[in-house]
Amino acid sequence: MSIMNAMFAGSSALANMGNAMSVIGNNLSNANTVGYKGSSVTFEDILSQTIGVNAAQGSNQVGNGMRVGSVAQSFKQGAFEFTSTVTDVAIDGTGFFIVKDYAGNNQVSTYYTRAGDFKRALDGKLVTNTGFVVQGLTLDTEGDPISGAMTDIDLSGTKVPSQPTSTVNVSVNLDAEASIPTATYDPTDPDSYNFATSLRVYDSVGAGHNIEVQFVKTASNTWEWHAVVDSTDLEGAANKHGVNNLTAVDDTDLDGTTDFGTHVRTQLAGAVYTHGVMTFTSAGLLQNEGSVPMTFNWDNGVAPQEVIFNFGGAMGPTLGSTHLYDSSNDYRTYDTDSSSASYLEFTDSSLKDDVGLTGQDGTVQFAAGFATLKISQDGFPAGFLERLSVNPDGKIIGSFDNGQVRPLYQLILASFPNESGLDQIGSNLFVETFKSGSRIMGTPQAAGFGNINSNSLEQSNVDMSDEFVRMISIQRSFQANSRVVSVVDGMLEELVNMKR
Repeated sequence: MSIMNAMFAGSSALANMGNAMSVIGNNLSNANTVGYKGSSVTFEDILSQTIGVNAAQGSNQVGNGMRVGSVAQSFKQGAFEFTSTVTDVAIDGTGFFIVKDYAGNNQVSTYYTRAGDFKRALDGKLVTNTGFVVQGLTLDTEGDPISGAMTDIDLSGTKVPSQPTSTVNVSVNLDAEASIPTATYDPTDPDSYNFATSLRVYDSVGAGHNIEVQFVKTASNTWEWHAVVDSTDLEGAANKHGVNNLTAVDDTDLDGTTDFGTHVRTQLAGAVYTHGVMTFTSAGLLQNEGSVPMTFNWDNGVAPQEVIFNFGGAMGPTLGSTHLYDSSNDYRTYDTDSSSASYLEFTDSSLKDDVGLTGQDGTVQFAAGFATLKISQDGFPAGFLERLSVNPDGKIIGSFDNGQVRPLYQLILASFPNESGLDQIGSNLFVETFKSGSRIMGTPQAAGFGNINSNSLEQSNVDMSDEFVRMISIQRSFQANSRVVSVVDGMLEELVNMKR
């Protein structure tokens, strides 16, 4: 029987060396597979047979061969390959992408993968090569998750609605050496004002309108400003080319113009300036800037639009159009009665200073020639998704054709107490098992999770040189055990021949 045991021991080795060679072959065949994790085989002996007791009262045991102890995957990091596709993403560190398979029979299966070669499907969803949908978190405009619920990353129809302009920020240098114009101010006569700069604002439907801001020197260190709009762009404006935002005026003061906005301005209690007038210190720093919101009635039928012009942080007491506070640090309130075109009142008429303002962060008056330093507004037209980018924290950022950049989704990752307990199902996918433990979800760069590398793919972690060394070792072992089988065969032949 011991001769037969030797045969079976050699035979078990041959079978299991074949299994080991299959693992090596699979590793080598996937040496270029994205996100592939190589496997290695370990062996163990089979229960030995006791054939007696030796002099030391120990058991005399004879082995019965060997078998595969485990086929374990190595989850060590693979190298990164640069690509030109922004939706190619790789995890640098711990974690798996989460994908879902919607089988169409009300069965939704969840899988995990390290292969980040994602594509945009026809329906706009971000998917794997097998069509499984990548999971993430929906983000608000500030980049924060709208909820903690995992959802499909769906880029179909992604757009940004228009935002009407509410604030215009104007930063110019008004030449301190400029002369006071002799001509009476006329928005159509360049000789009646000293300098002008222009910008484009947007209404509630995203239509653009041109506004020119004109500056007139009226005294030493004192300037008026006017917001000028073409009459054809204003509802009911017959001859007037702009809105004079200086002092309290009435519709009858606007030559030939019917009502196309709120023209009555009420002086704010406690204010030390006249609306539409800026004053500067002897050093050219903004001392006072007066502005109440202006209402524009555009001729395209949209709702009246209120815009405030901000020329910077004025140094003086309660001087900035955007820096008017009451004692409770509340902003001004407005009269909502449309019959009273007034902008009024503070709950406390004692106005506070703009603490810490230098008067030089916006409009200034230096003897350096007229110049537009910076001009901006907070409105924009509607925009549609133009391109994507992915940040290291997994946030998918959309750039739109209106110049806006918005966070859209954040990739979500999963980790497991025992990665080796995951089952492979092909297509670079794993499934959770009892031995892997329950998944732990988080976002990239969070505690325990890796970074996201965009425009790159994690390559297979198979080391071909190691695999060839193992292959040689397995081959030699197979040859040795095949010799055991052939020798035992010869021994059995001799045993049979003994009867002759």
